[in-house]
Amino acid sequence: MKAAMITELASNSRRPFLNRLWLFSLLALAIFVSAGFINLFNYNSLYSTLTEIPIEKGCHSFNIDKSDIPSGCTLINKVCVDQGTFILHDPAHQEPHAIDKLPKVSPVYVYPHTLNNVDNAIKELELTGEYRRHMDPPRFRLKSALEPTPYLSKPKFSTCTVPIIVYMQFFMNYWHSFADTTSWISDMMGRIKWAGYSKLIIATPEQFALPNHLYTLLEPLSNMTVESLGEFSSRIPPGNPVIVGQGVKWLGQFTPEKPATWEGMPQRCFEQLMVCGRKGGKKGGGHLWNTGQALARYYKPLAPKIDLNFTSSSSRGKNNNNNNSYNGGGGGGGRNEDDKQSRNNNNNDDDNNNSKSLKVVFHRRSLAATRQLVNLHDLLDRCKTWSYTEPTSNIVYSLHCSEWEFTDILSSVAVSQVADVFVSLHGASEVNAYMMKPGSSIIEVIPFAFSKYAGPRGQFALGSRTVSQPGAELHWWLLQICDPAAFKPGNYEIEKVQPEHMWFRDRHAVLEWSALETVLRQIAYVGGDTTKYQELFDEDKWWWQVFSGGEAKWGDRKVLCE
Repeated sequence: MKAAMITELASNSRRPFLNRLWLFSLLALAIFVSAGFINLFNYNSLYSTLTEIPIEKGCHSFNIDKSDIPSGCTLINKVCVDQGTFILHDPAHQEPHAIDKLPKVSPVYVYPHTLNNVDNAIKELELTGEYRRHMDPPRFRLKSALEPTPYLSKPKFSTCTVPIIVYMQFFMNYWHSFADTTSWISDMMGRIKWAGYSKLIIATPEQFALPNHLYTLLEPLSNMTVESLGEFSSRIPPGNPVIVGQGVKWLGQFTPEKPATWEGMPQRCFEQLMVCGRKGGKKGGGHLWNTGQALARYYKPLAPKIDLNFTSSSSRGKNNNNNNSYNGGGGGGGRNEDDKQSRNNNNNDDDNNNSKSLKVVFHRRSLAATRQLVNLHDLLDRCKTWSYTEPTSNIVYSLHCSEWEFTDILSSVAVSQVADVFVSLHGASEVNAYMMKPGSSIIEVIPFAFSKYAGPRGQFALGSRTVSQPGAELHWWLLQICDPAAFKPGNYEIEKVQPEHMWFRDRHAVLEWSALETVLRQIAYVGGDTTKYQELFDEDKWWWQVFSGGEAKWGDRKVLCE
């Protein structure tokens, strides 16, 4: 096209000298433009070979509507970031006292700044007098004539990248990262119209790096790299305008490369930027089941095949115990037909669907300090001989049981997609239950005197929140240990090195087989039917209290078991 323009200019001109001058000028301009943009062109070409995310050919300026600003967030216009500080260029902020109207983030508690570790918590307590501490609020300042770099003194504001800066609670804790922050961001991304232009930034205390679990949880929610505020606001060295993202590594595999910004290269100044405080805290958060399912879909293609070495029931004979209180029947998965077919194939059904096998996975903790199922191996042995005939459907149930330690997202997705039932003491590992197939079950075990840690209703929090969210197809069951002989103190309780109320959360538990069997029979009765489970939940028949000898009774909320 440029050649055609040059030819046309030359042929129409009546002045040969000027024709040649125009020709040389246009050629010089073309060379200059090409040289100026060659890095960007090469970067986009390189990037397109590393990712499956489509790159739009153009970006137009757009203004974020007030209805697209989530509660707890504030939109800031014409702002640059530099080493954790937000620099305001908007004329509206240059007026007298305008800086007093800047966004204020609610106090955010974080675990001790060293590590999410009890020993470090004690050191923190001794040094500062606080077990938990506040994170510093955002730092704002007006633009200055003494800006340290040209890109800060004469900024070119990105109109295609909208950073979302999130000040979150307990960023070192996997459960809180998932339930309070990831689910909230996931819900937000599903509502806002400009989600494709958003970049997620997590503010951390002392400008620390993000723990790996935050990368794994948040990466599927954005087309751009996830960064800490420290990384995102670091000063760009002169002559180094392009930095290719590093990706995240698990099990020797890399996720697809993503760009640092919509433009491809790092940006430090933005037409629009959003700062969000602690809206996704304990009373916030989003839809847990939908978030877990989205993570499972994203990581399933990368997940390895896992050999769980299941132990199986040796017989499928009829159980002679009195089963009359467990009416109903059926088996298989939830309401999704594809998942139902997949579950039926995995269950090794035979005899015209009159036999079903449930795959049960027990959570194993490698660190023996806290929250172990003390008699886990005994439970696995009992799996080998268990058989139960659901009375009205006449379906014979057997078990395939295994134990697993969840250490990374890829193996977690692989195991969760295989399991029908997940058994775990209260803890962050319960995040994996949300990645199971529809109609699956989790059995949460609550150690003795847990209410001294969480309050009289604390043990119901996770199950109630999950089931109350529309569309959730995870069946949450709960066993509360009420036998004072059925626990062993954790190391921190033995050594008395932790705040006392946390001892009760971190105790080991002894779970009698008869109590577990009670729940397994109820799972067989529900048969993966979420409607049937919801009826039991509404009647408060989703949890039991376990007394001496493993006797399980329907829970009584007036009995605290402490």
